[in-house]
Amino acid sequence: MSKYEQALFELFSITREPVFCVRNGKIDFMNAAAKAAFGEREGRPARELILDELLEEREGAFAASFRIVGRSATLSSSRVGGLQIVLVNWDDEVEGVEGPDVSPYVRSVLASMRLLIQRKRDSATPLDEAERRDNAILEHCYYQLLRILQNQSSVQALERGEKIHPARLDLVELVKDLVSTVSYFTVRRNIEVSFECEEEHIDATLDRQLIEQLVMNLITNSLMHIKRGGKIRVCLSSGDGRAVISVDDDGEGIAPELLPRLFSGAMMQLDPKNGPGLGLRLSRLVAEAHGGSLIAESQLGKGTCVRVRLPLDRNPNLVFRSAEVSYRTDGMEYVLAQLSPWLDSRDYSLKLMD
Repeated sequence: MSKYEQALFELFSITREPVFCVRNGKIDFMNAAAKAAFGEREGRPARELILDELLEEREGAFAASFRIVGRSATLSSSRVGGLQIVLVNWDDEVEGVEGPDVSPYVRSVLASMRLLIQRKRDSATPLDEAERRDNAILEHCYYQLLRILQNQSSVQALERGEKIHPARLDLVELVKDLVSTVSYFTVRRNIEVSFECEEEHIDATLDRQLIEQLVMNLITNSLMHIKRGGKIRVCLSSGDGRAVISVDDDGEGIAPELLPRLFSGAMMQLDPKNGPGLGLRLSRLVAEAHGGSLIAESQLGKGTCVRVRLPLDRNPNLVFRSAEVSYRTDGMEYVLAQLSPWLDSRDYSLKLMD
């Protein structure tokens, strides 16, 4: 497997829509969502799943609409060398959504951007200073788009009422690893991000990917509203059958009249410079999907504290599955995407990315 293909597989492994790749007529890769929808089919003929005519080599990307495993779906596909990438959108899951779902096409563009970035990194010809700067800017744009796509995909899935995928995990390890990786960037800006927990382990049954998104979105939101020398405390505790994650900062705070709209998605219209405003809405949806709750407290000029309460015991209404994601919880790739609204292009240097 080439570096380019590995980069693609890492990208698709963290998406919640089914994605599979075909090489020489056989399925070479499936992400977790594809395996859940179609079963384990890696190494088997792709014609068992899709029409032969969709496997024909053709120029550029294409989309097709037909029934697959008894459901109506729209497939978009593009080729990268000898690899055919197929993304699946279930038509019955987007009824009532205003406007078309462009995420498969945006993801296709992202894949192309990723390949271009990787090729520049692996170029035998050394890049001059201007080329390195341009590549870092392209890298930053890629991760900003990737974060928006990740958050939008999760928000849409939760709003459609899709089942979450809880698995047993150590909440202390998960949150501690995320904070440790974030600190790599904050310490250079004289911002302290600390983790506090009196317990060595807190076992919970939660959707790992969604909890990671929740924590990273809350940390990123705090970073967007504090200055150099500021502090963020991420605290974790448990008791009475629940865990509490709190993210407390000493930033500029939120005006009282804005707090009721904080998690509705309306903030995107109030503060467009900070992105589309999906992160806080997603945090609320993640907490509620686990049977938990989210509380925000803020004072202008003094900072903001967001507390998330999550039940530790498995909710009988949830579907238990094994861990859905394959990336590491402390993976730099994931953090670079989630922190992209706060980072700048200098953070995406060739040295760091290698």
